[in-house]
Amino acid sequence: MGIMFSDDLKTNIVSIDLQHKELFRITNELLDACRQGKGTEFVSNVIDFLEKYVKTHFATEEKYMQDYNYTEYNFHKIQHEIFMRKVDDLKNEFYKNGPSLSFTVTVSSTIVNWLSNHIRNVDGELAKFLRKQSNFKE
Repeated sequence: MGIMFSDDLKTNIVSIDLQHKELFRITNELLDACRQGKGTEFVSNVIDFLEKYVKTHFATEEKYMQDYNYTEYNFHKIQHEIFMRKVDDLKNEFYKNGPSLSFTVTVSSTIVNWLSNHIRNVDGELAKFLRKQSNFKE
């Protein structure tokens, strides 16, 4: 079992919630592929898609932050950069060792824990800020 998008992870910003759900779906696909022993090429394609999608998602959030002059922009952007380094580390581990049990555990602990904590805390604060903006539009 992978990660589930639960109500406590909702920001109530439709575009962000939809992207978070997609990140969970991709992460689950990656975990399932590793557990099922799917080939290196398949797992590699999922990792590449995850990496691209994360960049797209972070760009969405960062645009909102810039458009509405979010005071915690720098902190939030640094959190995104940290996660992208984690994804790079995962890719490197995968290309070095393949879709091993160790890789699966690392994906699960790194991505699942980081995403859940980041969404609940950092994205949650951003969402509160955005919803208070009288001119906020998705």
